[in-house]
Amino acid sequence: MPKATDLYPSNSRFYKAAEDFKTNWKGETWEVNSATAEDFSGDTKLVLWFNDHDKGIVLNKTNTWSLVAKWDDDYEKWRGGKVQVETIPRNKPDGTPTRGFVLTPLDDEPDDEIPF
Repeated sequence: MPKATDLYPSNSRFYKAAEDFKTNWKGETWEVNSATAEDFSGDTKLVLWFNDHDKGIVLNKTNTWSLVAKWDDDYEKWRGGKVQVETIPRNKPDGTPTRGFVLTPLDDEPDDEIPF
């Protein structure tokens, strides 16, 4: 069956909630492989990278603060932590509808041991 979404593949290294809507992530649990600080045109943001996923998720402040509150301010210690991943409808500042990620840290504590 042809799909319109296949005509616009994302070549980004990052998942985009509004573009990757064809994947149903509601309530999926993902394990953090690492967190890195990435530069986006002079604006530094944290990116979570996950085991068994080829792209990362760029964190907004709300998702960042929920992970800090649950785990630690040192994002290098987040490895092994688990988050529930879902997307929700929201509006851009100009009122245009879109989707956004909500990452809920689960009770599992991150594994701060380096595996090498």
